[in-house]
Amino acid sequence: MAPRPYFNDKGEVLPLVELMKLEKIDDWTFRSCSKAYEPTGGGNGAYGGFIYSLSAWAAAQTVAEGQILHSVSGNFILGGIPKEHFDIKITKIRDGGSYCTRFTTVSQSKGICFTSICSFKRSETSAIDLQDPHMNIRTHYSSVLSGKSYYDHPEAPSQDSEWFRQIYLPKHPDHYNPLPGLHLRKVDMKAYNEPRHPIDRRQLIFYTLRGRLPEIDKERPSTREANLHAIGHLFASDRNSLHIIPNFNDLGLSASRIASLSHTVTFHVGVDKLFMPNEPAGRNPRSPPTEGPDGEVWSGEADESQRKWFVQEAWSTRSGGGRAFHTSRLWDMETGVHLATTVQDGLVRYREGAELKL
Repeated sequence: MAPRPYFNDKGEVLPLVELMKLEKIDDWTFRSCSKAYEPTGGGNGAYGGFIYSLSAWAAAQTVAEGQILHSVSGNFILGGIPKEHFDIKITKIRDGGSYCTRFTTVSQSKGICFTSICSFKRSETSAIDLQDPHMNIRTHYSSVLSGKSYYDHPEAPSQDSEWFRQIYLPKHPDHYNPLPGLHLRKVDMKAYNEPRHPIDRRQLIFYTLRGRLPEIDKERPSTREANLHAIGHLFASDRNSLHIIPNFNDLGLSASRIASLSHTVTFHVGVDKLFMPNEPAGRNPRSPPTEGPDGEVWSGEADESQRKWFVQEAWSTRSGGGRAFHTSRLWDMETGVHLATTVQDGLVRYREGAELKL
C-alpha cells in the first residue's frame, strides 16, 4: 500500500500526530505510514526533516518511560523517495541510569538513505538556568515584527529559493503543496538584513502545531508519548534551512545544488518547556486547513488567542568549498526561553561565474 498523502482531496493537511504514525514491524524495526513532504510536489526529493524527526520518534519507542529526547545528530546519505515507505531500524547503543542512546538506520529501495544517533535523558533539576540575557526576539527584530500578528507574515514557501519563486511558480500557478504537521510563517527580513553583511543576516520562521498531541500529565510528565512534543520542534528545525544561505549572499539564482549533509539538534530544556498545546479547532482563512482528528469536522473560525507560537532564528557562519554551515536557535515566543540549538552542514554549490558582492 502506498504511503498516506499529506493532504486530502479537500485540501486539508495532516496533523503532526498522523504524519508521525509508524507501523511496528518488530520491537526494533518500524515503517513510515505517511508520504514524506516533497517541496515542489513533483518527486524532486523528500524533505529531510520528515525522516529526521520520524526516525527519532521510532527510537523513542524503544526507550524506557521517563527518557526524553535531548539530542539528535543525523547524516543524510541519499535523497528520499517520497512515494515509498521508509524502513527504520533501531540499534541499542546503551541504556544508562540517566541517559540512553540509540542508533537509527533508514532505508528505501535504493539502500540506506539516513542514519542518526538519538540521545535520551531523564528529567533533572539544576541550580543553574542561564541563557543569553540580551536577546529578546520582539525587540531585537522590531524593524520587521512591530505591529504585525503571526498571520500577517506569509506562509513559508514550499521551497525558499529564487528558482522556485521566479521560475517554478510562474509555470505552476495552481501550485498547492502545504506543509503537514505544522503551520509555518516566514518573516520578510529585508529591513533588518539589507544593511548587513551576509554573515550578520538572519531569518525568522514562526511555527505552531497542526492538530493535537498527547497531553503532558503533570504527575507523569516524562511519558514516552511526551517525546512527540520534542518531535514537533525537530520537524521545524530543518525546513528550508540551507536555502536561506544563497538568499543571504544575494546569489539566489546562482545556486545550482543544495542538499543537507548532517544536522544536529540539542534541546536545552525539559519536555515541559517543549510542550505544544493543541491547535484550536476551526479554520484560519490565511492558512491551509488541518484535517480534523478522528473524523471530527473542523469548521468556523479558530480562536487564535489559544494558539502557541515558537520561532526559529537562523543564520549562517561559513560558506566555501561547495558547502555552507547553517545555525539556528529555537525560542518560545511567549516566555522567551531558548529551547534548542541546531547546526547543519550542507552542500551548497553555485554556478560557474557566481560572484559574491559585499
